[in-house]
Amino acid sequence: MPTFARSNRDIVELHLRWWAKQNDRPLVGTFAPYPCPNDGQGGMDVGVSPDRIVARKLAHLEASAVVPGDSLRTAFVDYGTAFLPALAGAGFEYDGHTSWAHPCASSAAELRIAPFDSAHPLWRSFEASFRRLLAHWTWETYLPSTAIMVGPMDLLSALLGPQTLAMELYEDPVSVETRAQEAARLFLQVYDIQRHMIQDAGLHDGMADWMLTWLPGEGICYSEDFSALCGESHFRRFFVPPNRRVMSRVGTAFLHLHSAAISCLPALLEISELDALELSNDPNGPSLPKLVGAARKVQAAGIPLQVSNWKHPLTPAEMDYLLTSLRPQGLKVTLQAESLAEARALYAAVKAK
Repeated sequence: MPTFARSNRDIVELHLRWWAKQNDRPLVGTFAPYPCPNDGQGGMDVGVSPDRIVARKLAHLEASAVVPGDSLRTAFVDYGTAFLPALAGAGFEYDGHTSWAHPCASSAAELRIAPFDSAHPLWRSFEASFRRLLAHWTWETYLPSTAIMVGPMDLLSALLGPQTLAMELYEDPVSVETRAQEAARLFLQVYDIQRHMIQDAGLHDGMADWMLTWLPGEGICYSEDFSALCGESHFRRFFVPPNRRVMSRVGTAFLHLHSAAISCLPALLEISELDALELSNDPNGPSLPKLVGAARKVQAAGIPLQVSNWKHPLTPAEMDYLLTSLRPQGLKVTLQAESLAEARALYAAVKAK
């Protein structure tokens, strides 16, 4: 059994200060290449025997421990973003790195979201591996997390295809609203089952998520990537009602949003149940000054914020601009490095601010 230099309990205390906006330095997450025995960065878990899942996750965590950061050590059964859509009726395909859904309907009116079925083959294989992870978690090794979850409108985007859904916002908005509420219901069913399983396994007072963050009480991190194709008025009409339904039920709601969707921010911030937000900096999205402007609005609303630069490395000058423009309290910065040395330098630079 591997041992780790940093305690998950200490990281939880740090995250609780972040939630309370009492951290005096930004939290830092770093992504960097490291020698990992599990298909590069860990690989998909579809088809992995439950007998192998614990050793697989521990090997990944041990290898990644060389990367500096303030993230929790968590383990979840990784079936990718197409997992929930597949349970709803979409086709499911995967490779060693990700999964993707195949649409199952050509219109919102035609779409029928399948009710949750515990006998679904994909759920049964997921559940077997998840139960094995739950049976072996400890504070010293890893905290269990739910699967990657996508929000109601992302679920519809997978079931219809993003282009079809975009057209349906204009051609049949009422059906989209109806299906979005049905998607929220399925989301909550699948979340509640996983939450009960985690609590029954002995993790209480909070939950770890697949974004490596501690969520006080009950909670979940999930995405609404389809919002990048929408404007503020569409977000207010189609996203706010089902997401308010989800957020009001899950306890601590942490939403992942792409920076291309910052035009939707005024409508999003109207959801009082939103507890934290990640803004992921898209390579072809808004400029860094616009992203910082959006981040300031989030901080002004009193919401803890994670700013990430997936596939978009920041220069030292850009990093300095980001860190001096935002308050450290309630701020987490997730960075991407091309080497361990760069990751260590970035971590030290942020902590020195």
